[in-house]
Amino acid sequence: MGEADTIIRPQPGPQMQFLSSQADIAIYGGSAGGGKTWGLLMEPLRHIGNGRFGAVFFRRTTTQITNEGGLWDESAELYPLLGGHPRTHALEWRSPSRRGGMGLKRDDFRNLKNLARALPCGMLNTFAHSLKAMQMSKRANPMAVKAALTYEVNEAAATLGKTPATIRNWIKDGLPVMSSRKPYLISGAAIQEYLRAKYRAAKCPLISDQLYCPACRKGRRPVGMAVVLIQMTPKTALLKGPCDQCGGTSTRMISKAKAKEFAQTFKITERADSAA
Repeated sequence: MGEADTIIRPQPGPQMQFLSSQADIAIYGGSAGGGKTWGLLMEPLRHIGNGRFGAVFFRRTTTQITNEGGLWDESAELYPLLGGHPRTHALEWRSPSRRGGMGLKRDDFRNLKNLARALPCGMLNTFAHSLKAMQMSKRANPMAVKAALTYEVNEAAATLGKTPATIRNWIKDGLPVMSSRKPYLISGAAIQEYLRAKYRAAKCPLISDQLYCPACRKGRRPVGMAVVLIQMTPKTALLKGPCDQCGGTSTRMISKAKAKEFAQTFKITERADSAA
């Protein structure tokens, strides 16, 4: 190792514990100076060799990013050491691979579907808003509405746990309405049939040697057929591995009773907990 080499590593203690965690969600608290900002900035560096990886860091306001000593100032101390290229107008860093990047953004969740795969959040209340927005992206339950009732757009959105904009997009997509003028009235039966048809069309049957890749939106084989088996419930487990086409995470839920059957196809490494 030459004299000019720079070693980047976490401080012993909470920062080390944070960066060593395999949990999907980690909450790192404490007073100023505890290493939280640098911990957040170091977290994506483990993926620096993956040109498809991106990360977004949230703060409630832009000034919390750009203030002296804030995220942007601290990132300027760290990322240039690894060949990062700043795009100040976008509050964004580009990695040497050029395709990957890390953005520092204010609390704007209208475009959550377009966000990168990593979502570190620097504030607990910001995290709560993020979690709520991500939960709203889950599939709506057709049985949440009553077939015999009619709903306005806002009522349907509240009942299904969606935004009014989503309901209006469904109408543009073919959800029938009972009136041509606003406020639209939608029958519960029509909503149920629309959602069931939508979900039937979205199904993606997998063959025995495939996991589902959300980036490719189809079944894919994992790289080298290597997967991690994660225990989810006493009866179910999750197979998880990198897609052999895009490198993204692909998964498949299986019955634990069939684990030995899948072991004949995949190279399985078991993990005892559900911290996928």
